[in-house]
Amino acid sequence: MVVAAIVIRNSHYAADTEKQTFDGRYTVDSVIVTLSIALALYNSLEMVLLISATFKKWKGLYFWSLALCNLGIICYTLGVMLQYFKLGGVRWFNLALNDAGWIGMIACQSLVLYSRLGLILDSTRILMAVKCMIIIDSVVLLISTVVLNFGSTFSAIPGFDEGYFYIEHIQMTIITVQELIISGLYIWKTVNLLKVISKARTRSMIRQLFAINIIIIAMDVALVVLEFKHLQLYQETIKAVVYSVKLKLELNILSKLVDLVDGGKSTLRSMTLTGTIDSDAILGQAAMVSKNER
Repeated sequence: MVVAAIVIRNSHYAADTEKQTFDGRYTVDSVIVTLSIALALYNSLEMVLLISATFKKWKGLYFWSLALCNLGIICYTLGVMLQYFKLGGVRWFNLALNDAGWIGMIACQSLVLYSRLGLILDSTRILMAVKCMIIIDSVVLLISTVVLNFGSTFSAIPGFDEGYFYIEHIQMTIITVQELIISGLYIWKTVNLLKVISKARTRSMIRQLFAINIIIIAMDVALVVLEFKHLQLYQETIKAVVYSVKLKLELNILSKLVDLVDGGKSTLRSMTLTGTIDSDAILGQAAMVSKNER
């Protein structure tokens, strides 16, 4: 009976972690996967053009975080497509492309949030703590998830299925909490700015920043719900769309930050952003804006 229970348990984990593939029939699942892949790739290719047009000089943590995160989304989405439709014929390459893109997408998205937080938060201790959190979580969680994913896919050892099942839930939860913490710090800072800024246009802009962050948080929570509902296929494919949308929202947030610290003097800049973003300059200007608006 003990052996039977172990077999049943292992088959349960294997079923939950098994990668679903296209069976030749056009079902709700296949339509959702196809639309998600198409939308994610469209958003990512559009982001290539937007990033190229936005930054005159390709340098700085914010730029490279955006660029590498977008590249990660493209690789991840292509990996999902190759795996689901069984294209290419080389399983390890498809999985490697998927996992490499996933690491870039997850880690660089957190770096995007971190570098954006540094534009309005001047606390060195908090920023250092956030940076350490991102590094530790990325090294421990992402690498272990990839190892167990490969083991679950290519090894006959049942322990890999169980390990991947749990690490997938754990890393999804911790990464979401990490992004919630960073977004929460950003919202806290914007609320503080609202208390000291009186200009109507500036207050409206900060409220928009607040709303965008709430939308980003809601999308993160939705992915966690899909994970714990064991809707693996939906979670993996919709994740690509969610991260591509979050990245597009980041450029929108950046444009509003530039307008905020410029005091609204450069109306067109929020649309083109042809200059290089200087974090120190933005911090200094933001402090002056807050001081002048008291």
